[in-house]
Amino acid sequence: MQNYFLNLKMRKNYYKTRKQSGAAAIITVVIIGAVSLVIAKSLAMMSLGGINRLQITEKSEQVMSLADGCAEEALRRLQIDNNYEAGHVLVTIDNGTCDISVDSDINVHEISVSASTGEYYKNIKLIANIKENNSIEILSWEESVD
Repeated sequence: MQNYFLNLKMRKNYYKTRKQSGAAAIITVVIIGAVSLVIAKSLAMMSLGGINRLQITEKSEQVMSLADGCAEEALRRLQIDNNYEAGHVLVTIDNGTCDISVDSDINVHEISVSASTGEYYKNIKLIANIKENNSIEILSWEESVD
């Protein structure tokens, strides 16, 4: 009989130990899962930040290309007609706009370009000299983001 009670007591201890180790395993799984979720969320946020920076860079390059193109268009028109003087010319290309202004004094021309695509802006001011052989000499070129 004593063996029976000893055996029963050992079984209870065995099941109690198994229950405790099962609870420890569940807690370990929950902790590992929580840490994994935190890491996954951090990685997702970092990749979204990278995508946002890429879009900002792309939009900035688009508005810069638009401003450069409009400035070159004003120079081309001056090269064709040295007397070309635009008060304010508004040019719309795709989803961007340019405001071109040309003020001339004999062969020296001041060109102002304001370009925008959505919420991105770029301003260019340049002074150019059109020589007698129709070549263009850029005397100054300034860019700003006003």
